[in-house]
Amino acid sequence: MFHHDLTHSGHSTSSVPTTPVVLWMSPKGYGGSPVVADGYVYILDLDYLYCIDASDGRQIWNQSLPAGLPNSCPAVYEGYVYTPLTAYNASTGELVLNYANYQGYSSPTVAEGIIYFGSVFAKSLFALNATTGGKIWKYTTGGEVTSSPAIADGHVYFESWDGNIYALDALTGNEVWNYTFSPTVNYADSSPAIVDGVVYAAGGDALYAFGTTTPTPSPSPSTPLSDLQLTVIVVIAVVVIIVAFFLAYRMRRREAKSPSPV
Repeated sequence: MFHHDLTHSGHSTSSVPTTPVVLWMSPKGYGGSPVVADGYVYILDLDYLYCIDASDGRQIWNQSLPAGLPNSCPAVYEGYVYTPLTAYNASTGELVLNYANYQGYSSPTVAEGIIYFGSVFAKSLFALNATTGGKIWKYTTGGEVTSSPAIADGHVYFESWDGNIYALDALTGNEVWNYTFSPTVNYADSSPAIVDGVVYAAGGDALYAFGTTTPTPSPSPSTPLSDLQLTVIVVIAVVVIIVAFFLAYRMRRREAKSPSPV
């Protein structure tokens, strides 16, 4: 799934060649990121989901989506391919679930029979039954949710365009904690990554590291200056320089007018 696993570690133990050689090319995959599972590549291309043979690039099947998904990544779980809108049989491409009414957008995360994804229009994070598509819970934020949720130790972590990162209970949807990035931003769309009990997330022009049980960032990041603060500092510096030059000029004039000692 997105960034390899439930925690978005982005780490794979697969070996890679030191010199790149093009094995094949397929004209699919506008905007989306590929997922490779069981010898197949699954990729979203705006209004379509494609299944491609990983060995030679042959298209195995494709399915049209209820809406365009320019930046999402599918997730493969127990023989099914999940998008934020629909789910398909991974082998045949047969549509098995349609939950587009929840208006999902972010790359889904699937764990223990539950699909998690964010919605732009509903400004919420949804948890659905991965078998039936039925809603288990919904958590509404103050902004769009394009962040792909990360899951660890029974908690789900994600960001919202309201400028916050949230930690929820993964079965109930109850809030465990939330943290407002500083300085306040109009959006936060980074997808958190979790490694060794630390949640890493970007927001407010800074990178944060959180303990998974506390909203206190560690270490505390330095707060960058805002544009207004920088402007005020520059104006003050210019005024100080002008005053200094003016005073120096006045002193030299006075010295020039003073009578020379006999």
